[in-house]
Parts: sequence; structure tokens; C-alpha cells
Amino acid sequence: MRSVFRLLLAALAIAACSTLVGETPVGTIGAQSTAVSSTTVTISAPSSTSTTLHEDRDCTPVPLGDTPVATGTVAGDAVALSRQVFPCAQEVVVVPETDLTEVAVAAQLAAAVGGPLLHPGPDLAAELARLEPATIHLVGNVHLASPPGSRLVHSSWAESVVHAQEALEVTDQVSLPAVPDVNTVVQTLAALTTRDRVVAPAAGASPQAATVDPVGLITGLATASGSEFVWMVPSSQPVLALTASAIGRAVGASVVAYDPADIFAYPEISPALSGRPPAAIRYVGVETQPSPWETEVLLRGVQVPGGGFRVFPPTTPRRYVAFYGNPLSTALGALG
Repeated sequence: MRSVFRLLLAALAIAACSTLVGETPVGTIGAQSTAVSSTTVTISAPSSTSTTLHEDRDCTPVPLGDTPVATGTVAGDAVALSRQVFPCAQEVVVVPETDLTEVAVAAQLAAAVGGPLLHPGPDLAAELARLEPATIHLVGNVHLASPPGSRLVHSSWAESVVHAQEALEVTDQVSLPAVPDVNTVVQTLAALTTRDRVVAPAAGASPQAATVDPVGLITGLATASGSEFVWMVPSSQPVLALTASAIGRAVGASVVAYDPADIFAYPEISPALSGRPPAAIRYVGVETQPSPWETEVLLRGVQVPGGGFRVFPPTTPRRYVAFYGNPLSTALGALG
């Protein structure tokens, strides 16, 4: 009898130890890349504890209308888009805005896993609490206090590329410029659209300031696509172009850059918009929106003789148009 009692006590002791030990913390994956600046964000726990399992939720992205988004910051615009597109998210990617190459690989990862791309800012903690992700990917030198129920995964640039490859099940890679420029954005958005390859930083690339030619961004993104929606972003904001593209990919939206000071300055963007109703066009990142008739002109794509949408653009103070023929006949006669 004493032997049975001792065995029972031993079993209870083992169970108690197992309860005290708990789960083994999840370690980080690899070493973090060095970034231009370090951003520390503290995330508070949600006010109420959810008992819903992550896998039981319906996090299907919600298509958006044409309501403009302009909060004044890229981080704010990202949160605003995330709130409208994602009712919740299994995976979220967070990256600082300081390096274009870093944002490019993070945008690629977010699009691959089907989650939002967010940046450190005052609204980040609340948005992560709302999304309740199972996994938060941290790309670059950004630190978060682990939200309840979420696993933090720190990823270097190379690891972010591998994660995207695994999610997309592709092997082809395209090398990004060693010094980030307009091709960093154009090549990344092309890979996000086709989903048949990934972009990867060039060997030896390191975080550094980027100079992106606004005109090059406009012409580089002015390509026709089969997307249902188009999000228009200012050509002066390449980071926003990457962020919007990563989020928009979840609802079938492509990104086109334009000049807010003169929406008709580059007629080549018209083919990237045509074939869609006005409600499919959304402006992101600028407070002053073009008039509805201006968007209609771009969608129709009909240009004046000689090219362009303006009869008298700044570079052409006068224009001559000759009309000839007979209104009673399709033949032009001698003048023809």
C-alpha cells in the first residue's frame, strides 16, 4: 500500500513540474540586418482576452471602394489601409521606413504570406492588437514587445527572401540594385504581380539612403495589368508605393505612380488605368485629390492631336488644328 501511495505522490510531483515549466519560448530566426535607425515600439495587451483560435477566424481581405487615404505619414496610411482591407490577419510584417531595399523585401514577404505591411508608428500597437496575428515578422532593426498570442520572428534580408520563396513555392530570383533606386521599386512590384519569382538584395548591399527619380517611377509603373483595382500614389513616395502594393495585392489592386501637381503631365499612365470604372481607382497618400472628371479623362485615354490631354500644356502655348473635307462625303477630295 505504501508503494502505491509513493508512486501516486511521484506522479503528482512530475505533473506539477510540467505545469511550472510551461512552453519553451520560440527563438528568433537568424541574425538581424543592420538598419539605418533602430525603432522600439511597446505593444500593450488587448483590453480583453480572446478565446478564438487563430486558425478558426475568417481573415478574408475585404475589397475597398474609392475612398482616398491620406493620413500624412506612410505608417499612418499603412494602418488605415490595413484596417479597411484586413478584418484580422494570421501573419503581419513590420519594417522601418528608413531603407528602400529593406522595405522591398518586407513588402514581398507581406504579399507572399497574405498579410499587411506595417511600419513603426503611434498606431502600430493598436492595429496589431486588432489584427491578433499568430506570427509577426520583424524585418530589419525594429523591436516589439510580444503581443499576447503572437509569435515574433526576427528575419534578416536573406531570411525574408527565403520565407517569401517558401510561401510562393518559387525558386527564381531577381537581384535588386546594390544602391537602391527606382528599379528597386519597379522590380519588386513586378515580382509581386507575377508571383513567379522573388527579388533579393544584391550581394554586399547594406542599408543606405535612396534617391528615386519620380519620373522614372511614373513611367516604370505605368504598365497595363489585369488587376481589378488601381491605387494611385504620389511619385515622390517610393516607400508608400511598396507598402500600398503589398497590402493591395490581397484584394487585387495594382499601384500606379503619378504627379499630384499635374495628373495629366504623363499620359503614359492612362493605359495602366483604362478598362476600369472610376470606382476602381483610389488615391493614397495625398490630401488634395484630383477631380472626378480628371480621373475620367485618364480612364478614357483619348488624347488631343499631337499627344497629351491638355489643349494648351505649359510647353505648348499655342496649337494649330486644321479641319478639311466635305461633311456630305467620307472622301477628302483634292485636299486629301
